[in-house]
Amino acid sequence: MLASRKVDNGCCIKYNKQYYLPVDTNGYPVYYHKGTSGVVIKAFNNELYFCVNEKVYALELLPNHAPSSKNFDLVEAPKEPKKRYIPPMSHPWKQASFEQYCNQQVHHKNEITA
Repeated sequence: MLASRKVDNGCCIKYNKQYYLPVDTNGYPVYYHKGTSGVVIKAFNNELYFCVNEKVYALELLPNHAPSSKNFDLVEAPKEPKKRYIPPMSHPWKQASFEQYCNQQVHHKNEITA
């Protein structure tokens, strides 16, 4: 089975909700830049391989991989909800309905006739 993947920031590949690190034949990790494209190959014996530029590497499972680091990533403060913009009554789209509302008011009609 073949599946195309890209290398993430940690030089890892995500496949089936797990992170893998490509290793060469000696067992040393191989590091590629973020965004490097490759193909994940699943063999008949369920071993995974990663092919980049016609070079094939075995994939080693990273069980404790975390998408963020507690030491380096800043914790963002909870975002306050954005304040909804309400245009003023003098806005061109509201002007006609505002004038209609004003004309319906009883106390304005008394002032106009008086």
